[in-house]
Amino acid sequence: MTQATSSQFVSEISGFTLLDLPRDCLRLILLESDMKTSSLACRLFYQILTDPVHLFIRLERKGIGSSVNRLVKVSSLLNRTAADKVRWIWRELLSERKELSLVRENERFILESTPRLELVQAVADECRDSNLLLLFHSLGRYFGYGHFNKESFDRLPLRQKAEYCRAWLEKESAVLGNKTTLDLSRVGLTSLPEELRYFKGVTEVDLSCNSLTVLDGELKTMWPHLKSFKLSCNKIKCISPGFFSGLQQLTSLTLKKNALTSLAAFIDSDLPALERVDLSDNLLSEFKQGCFAGSPKLKSLIVSNNSLRRLPERFGSLWLQLEIVNLGFNRLENLPGDFLESNKKVRQVYLQQNQLKDLQNGFGGSWEKVEYLSLKLNDLKLLPDSFGEGLSSLKLLDLSYNNLRILPSGLSQLKALELLHITQEAKPAVSFAMLLSLRNLRNIRTVMERAISL
Repeated sequence: MTQATSSQFVSEISGFTLLDLPRDCLRLILLESDMKTSSLACRLFYQILTDPVHLFIRLERKGIGSSVNRLVKVSSLLNRTAADKVRWIWRELLSERKELSLVRENERFILESTPRLELVQAVADECRDSNLLLLFHSLGRYFGYGHFNKESFDRLPLRQKAEYCRAWLEKESAVLGNKTTLDLSRVGLTSLPEELRYFKGVTEVDLSCNSLTVLDGELKTMWPHLKSFKLSCNKIKCISPGFFSGLQQLTSLTLKKNALTSLAAFIDSDLPALERVDLSDNLLSEFKQGCFAGSPKLKSLIVSNNSLRRLPERFGSLWLQLEIVNLGFNRLENLPGDFLESNKKVRQVYLQQNQLKDLQNGFGGSWEKVEYLSLKLNDLKLLPDSFGEGLSSLKLLDLSYNNLRILPSGLSQLKALELLHITQEAKPAVSFAMLLSLRNLRNIRTVMERAISL
């Protein structure tokens, strides 16, 4: 990249997403010393503040950083304050610069970095104080503003407000520690304030509809008695390993409508009481073996509207209490041969709008309690002859909008069936005598109109 090109890049960039930049631009921003990038550095390190570990992993993939193992020592980094993170990262980047032999005018570079570091620290402090203030305003609705009224409080400088907030929270720590519910939804948080540790007794926390991007640290040290945690409608794309581990009482976790691409934080996680998980509307492409392995009481698993392409073998075998599985609106082309084979208590299975082309023999053979099964909007051309065996409690079966040409005789075993949806582009063939044998079928006339008799 030429100097002219780089100058043009710096002058035109605005509100960039760091991880989308090409390798040369990243190297230029992080390592070159002859660029006037103070404002750019502030925006860059603001992103490092919110997502340091994920950032370094992605930088390594772009070929920047020859010692990523040293850079990603997360156990010591994640528990540091925002300002300490910036100092550590800046020091590591200077060291990395030496390793890459880009030592041109190195002394001047280090000298010039001092005001930049002060700017970055100011950004870090402002970010932390702003989130603390959002927390305080939310609490002020219930507790008041002490000896200030809201108008006079709002006129104070940010730092003075933050100091007052910290003093007030510490003073009221005994009262705050007795709260059992905490609603911080739609507050505008971009990170979790450290002062949330004063709410030791909460069992239900709602952080929905904020702007959180990263979850790091250990939640059990902040809220050891947490039972319900709602994080829907944020921008979360990275969760540090161990963030949720050790929450012995957590029963419900909602992470829908975020930007998660991986479930690594939940592999072998220790969440023994977990019963309900909602991961819908994320960017997940894989559900790896071991996810939620430490949650044997799981009853509801919702992973709809993602980009899942495959499932691990023995999917569901660790959750014998499972009742609801929603994998709809993904990109699954096939299911493992033992899909939910061990789950005798499952009641609802949703597989609509995937790319399923066939089902294995014995599909659903052990689902004695399943009442709802949706397979619509797939690419099924033929159902196995055994389809229907074991589905003695099935009430609703949706096979519409596939490419089925014939329906198997095994459907005659669905004695509890009340609704059958079979709409196809071309009418499928089905035995009308078999349909008449289903005494509980309420839409038999519609089914016959949308099929042809064998």
